[in-house]
Amino acid sequence: YNHVLQSQQQQVDAVRAEFQTVVDEKNQNIQLAEYRLVQFKWLTGLLILFGIFIGILILRTKRDARALAASGKKLKALTRMDDQTNMFNRRYLQNRLDHEFEQFLRDNNNNRVLIMIDIDHFKQINDSYGHLAGDFVLNHVAQIINDRVRKSDICGRYGGEEFLILLHNLGTDNALEFAENIRQSIEQHPINYNNNPIHVTVSIGISLVNPAMKSSQDWIQQADSAMYQSKQQGRNKSTVF
Repeated sequence: YNHVLQSQQQQVDAVRAEFQTVVDEKNQNIQLAEYRLVQFKWLTGLLILFGIFIGILILRTKRDARALAASGKKLKALTRMDDQTNMFNRRYLQNRLDHEFEQFLRDNNNNRVLIMIDIDHFKQINDSYGHLAGDFVLNHVAQIINDRVRKSDICGRYGGEEFLILLHNLGTDNALEFAENIRQSIEQHPINYNNNPIHVTVSIGISLVNPAMKSSQDWIQQADSAMYQSKQQGRNKSTVF
């Protein structure tokens, strides 16, 4: 009987040991799963933080790119604008005239007219009223020109007291009418500078692009020659080359 009891006890102990082994393995698996879950949570958190960091970096990069693009546009605008009158400057005008002349050589369509405007006795204005008054006159004339050009036209300050206007799809007759409108507007609107009335007039030269020209410089030269003819005829005139 004792032998049977001992044998049964051994079997129970064996089953208990086997069961304990299974329990220990399960506990180890649970601990391992919990450890991996903690690792997964940390990894997920790190990934979320990394994603947020990347998102912020992308947003900042886009913002900086937009700011850089805006700065580039401003810089580009500054390089082609005249500081005094806020019109296109000589460099930009020359580039556009070169382009327009090359276009004329390709299509042979002479519907492009160049107008040169020069303020009469501008040096006397500076000498009599000062350079600030001269700047005021420049801005006044520039404003009248800007108010009368079309969106398709190009105008700017060519240098000193000279302005250029490039007209499209106009013949010399219509260009002369256009120039006269500007000339009369300037003449009929005297400038009041510090309670000093300044009477301003301009001399204008008009040149239609033509096959005899070899370059855009010839085009400018013809408009300039017509403008000087206006001055020689007493100023405050518009002349077609």
